[in-house]
Amino acid sequence: MAVNDWCLWEWLGFRKKKEEKVDVLTDLRAIIEFLRTAERESKNLKLQFEEMLTIHKESKIIHESHLKVNNLRKQIEVFDHALERYQHFETDAAINGERTKKIAKVLIKEAEQEKQTDLLERIKKESHWTFNW
Repeated sequence: MAVNDWCLWEWLGFRKKKEEKVDVLTDLRAIIEFLRTAERESKNLKLQFEEMLTIHKESKIIHESHLKVNNLRKQIEVFDHALERYQHFETDAAINGERTKKIAKVLIKEAEQEKQTDLLERIKKESHWTFNW
């Protein structure tokens, strides 16, 4: 029995990472759907932050303590809601960023299989293909 057949590396905890299958069509559809909702969501977020700005400006004018407290509560409520929506938006953006990276890897792999060396050289020089942003 050859040493390679012993699976010694697996026994020591070194496991080969399974290559994740990427469904480019599904990922592209998901990215497009995110971009559709992102436009609407960014408008809503903008409105909420503008409301927060208005309330915050009001707090600078108010001199009575009970009105300041009410204003502060309102700021916290509005900002809490905006932060929650922003968190979801940011998470969705990160997920779709990962999808774009996976699609890029698939396209690079396909270009390597088709021996498109000139195209690969150009791609590898561009930072947005290597995700240095």
